[in-house]
Formats: sequence, structure tokens, C-alpha cells
Amino acid sequence: MLDLDALHAFYWTAKLGGVGAAARRLHVTQPAVSQRLRQLETDLQRKLYGRAGYRIALTEEGEKVYRACAPAFETLEALETSLEGKSKDIQGHLRIMALSEFSKAFLLPKLRDFQKKHPGIRFRLEYRLPFEMLSALVRHDIDFAFTIEVPTHPQIEAVPVYVEELVCLGPSPARSLSWDDLRTIPWLSCRSEDHAWFEFEEILQKRGVQLSSPAIEVAEQESLMTLAAQGAGYVLTPLHSMKLRSVPGLVRHKLPFGPLKQTVYFCRLKTVPLGLAGEAFWRSIRAFG
Repeated sequence: MLDLDALHAFYWTAKLGGVGAAARRLHVTQPAVSQRLRQLETDLQRKLYGRAGYRIALTEEGEKVYRACAPAFETLEALETSLEGKSKDIQGHLRIMALSEFSKAFLLPKLRDFQKKHPGIRFRLEYRLPFEMLSALVRHDIDFAFTIEVPTHPQIEAVPVYVEELVCLGPSPARSLSWDDLRTIPWLSCRSEDHAWFEFEEILQKRGVQLSSPAIEVAEQESLMTLAAQGAGYVLTPLHSMKLRSVPGLVRHKLPFGPLKQTVYFCRLKTVPLGLAGEAFWRSIRAFG
């Protein structure tokens, strides 16, 4: 079965003549549109488009797909336009839990833009640890969770919406760390359930490097970064955390392997109806996945 989001991205790309124009129309990023177009070509096993200067040029197969899907999307577009006045009047109260650093880099701007479009929807945002978010979601204490923990509960639906690079920060001066350095230097961590730390350990174990447990665990990034700058140890932290603040004496150190990344998942409880407010927010955030 074809992915409707991918087909929708293809429709607008073909209609508007470019990935950038389609991304603006769909309120998503250009990479997200490009990824959906590649997925559609993979699903159909057909080359659907190429380039003619700055515009998209459909292949013969692409023209067939466009002619087939255009009537359906044009009908939906007309329906959306006719209901536009009602959609702006959506009322509701949504409860969300997320990681604080992720919120500053990704979620808060999205909430601001969404609330401007739907002023009748109110939000309550709390910062919690991943396992606390998923437990609250299962109890239906919240409507949505943004977490780095991959949900295993059968009632939770999760979609990836954000990938962040993890960097190693520590006291000055900056240097390239060797595998032996990773074994001997002191480490700091947000918590014992730190999934980035688990992945880090797995990478090192493949090289026969055994890490000691974090010397200090603090459930807040800024405190960790301050401790690292003061020489208490080294910390793995999202790149955007480093960009959000400047801590004197804290520098980035190069790891002896490629970029380490972690994914943030957008989660909801499948067994509970979202309502109009929840559905609108779910669609809005999923568009950035």
C-alpha cells in the first residue's frame, strides 16, 4: 500500500514545480519532502521526476502518477478550504511531556506557531525523564510525549520526529580523544537510564573498551556542562545543548569514531481518541518526521 504522505508530497511537488515550494505548502522541511519522494519512487519502483533547471520535471511514469492522484487531492483541498473557518475555532487542552533541551531546540517554536494558528487550544508542557513520560502516557495523564526511549508498550504509537547529534564536552583545552582516553577519563551522565550512554557503551565494547560508571549523575544538562567545564569529567550531550548556552571553559572534544546520534519519538496512546485538538497537533508534528 502506498504511503499517502509520500503521495501527497509528490502531488504538491509536481503541482508547484519544486521541493521547496511543496515544503512551504505542507509546512515541513525540504529534506522531509525529498525523503518522501524517494520513498514513493522506491515503493513504485519507478523514476518519477528529474530536474529541468530549478524546477522539477516529471517523467512519463511521473505524469501518470500525477494524473491519477491529482483529482483526489484537489477534492480534499476544496473540502479543507470550505472548512477552514471552522478549523480555526478548534478548542481544547493538550498535556505534553518532553525533554527540556529538545523543547528549546525543536518543540517550543512548533508550539508557538501551532498556537497562533489555533488560538483556542491550550497547552500544558512538563519536563520529565523518558520512563516517566511513557508511564504517564499509559495512565493517560498526558496526551503526548516526546522521548528518546523507544516505546515497547503495544498501546503506544510512536513516530520519529527529530534526530540530534551527540557531542563530547569537557574542560579546555580541546583535543582528540583516543580509545584509551575513553577508558580512563571520568564521565558524567544525566541519569542511569541514559540511552545515549548505553549506545556509547555498546560502541566501545565492540572495541574491547570497558567504561566505568558515570562519576556523577545529574538530571539537568546545564549543571552537567558546568561540572564538565570545572574539570569534574566529560559528558555526552546533544549538539543543540552546546549551542543554546555558552559555559566558560567548556569545549568540544573529538571522539575516535563517527557521529553519535539519538532519535526523539513523538508518542500517543492508540486506545484513546485524540479529539479535534489532538488530531490537529498530531498531524502538525508528524509532518516534520
